[in-house]
Amino acid sequence: MKIFVFGAGASHSAHTKKLPKHKIPPVTRGIFQGCNQYDIHYAKEIGLSIHDLNEIEDDSANFYDPTGVNIEKWLTTRWEEAHVMKPGKHKHAQFSKLAKIAFYIWILFLRVSECVYKNEDNCRHTVYRTLLNKIHSKKEDFGIINFNYDLLLDLTFSDVFNVNFDTFDDYIKNDYLKPHGSVNWFTTETSKNLLLSKTDDFDVGLHMRVAMSKMYKRKMMDLDQHKVINPNDLNLYNILQIYRRLSYQLFYPLIILPIYKDSMVVEDQIIKRAHDMFKTAKEIYLVGYRATDETASKLFTYIPDGTAKIHIVNSERSSVEVAEYIQKKYPNKFRGMCIWNNGFKEFVHNYLEQGPYVRLESREKECYES
Repeated sequence: MKIFVFGAGASHSAHTKKLPKHKIPPVTRGIFQGCNQYDIHYAKEIGLSIHDLNEIEDDSANFYDPTGVNIEKWLTTRWEEAHVMKPGKHKHAQFSKLAKIAFYIWILFLRVSECVYKNEDNCRHTVYRTLLNKIHSKKEDFGIINFNYDLLLDLTFSDVFNVNFDTFDDYIKNDYLKPHGSVNWFTTETSKNLLLSKTDDFDVGLHMRVAMSKMYKRKMMDLDQHKVINPNDLNLYNILQIYRRLSYQLFYPLIILPIYKDSMVVEDQIIKRAHDMFKTAKEIYLVGYRATDETASKLFTYIPDGTAKIHIVNSERSSVEVAEYIQKKYPNKFRGMCIWNNGFKEFVHNYLEQGPYVRLESREKECYES
């Protein structure tokens, strides 16, 4: 089996048409780099103000490194701080800030997904589609681990293989796993005291802020039921319709914040299937994914030593950094390593062809020289 692991760099570079910046999924470190009119518009949809965005941006600025805001370090630090606080107003305020960030990430990636859903031309002109068409033409045995919240790949997968994603089982049985969640996944609050009014003047922003204040009061897994709305469902892209679909209950986007801690949604099901996939993997492709988080470490433990070859697909600088990191952290894990240092688009163009690989040290000399 081949396994494709997609990170933020994949969706960011997936469009083959030139699109406005606000319609392109940002890389993780670019999510909060400079508020603009589109950020403000998205924020207002969920009851956040320009003050909220400025506060988030100012806080994240404390975690700059040479490549921008280290969002994982920032959010991990704030997450750990919240957990050690004594119960009370300050702890509640800290978790509420994290919930605002989660909701903002949700609406941002929902809107960049909408631009693909509502425009067939955008949907057909993606690198994801070219790759899946090649895989399908050769009837390859493959699985996908997608760490992106957006639906660019979901919509393409659904179209190419004519499948529907209406439940978590639909994802798992198609070997398409999203360990960090998805913008079309939700968990709901079932307390009868929190059933929302079904009036015509339903205040979406107000109820969003109520949800933010309650989101991390208890573990996500403790919140009754998880629900999936099909990526091709028009109602997904209208927040009021989401409330109607979820019976006017408070809802929380089922996404995991980008932190270093090992955390997955619907963990048992995903771990079991991921274990089976990695156990039989012969080739693993890391596309736009740095593999430095604890979730990657857990997934890699499922690979029997010396059985799989790993491919690094990224920009020139990033691909070398990822390759060196993996060689150091997993020195005997893989039977060979190849890097594609010209990005996602060039990799897909050459997929199933010979080259242009760049060789690093490999116990199995199979990598082509560029």
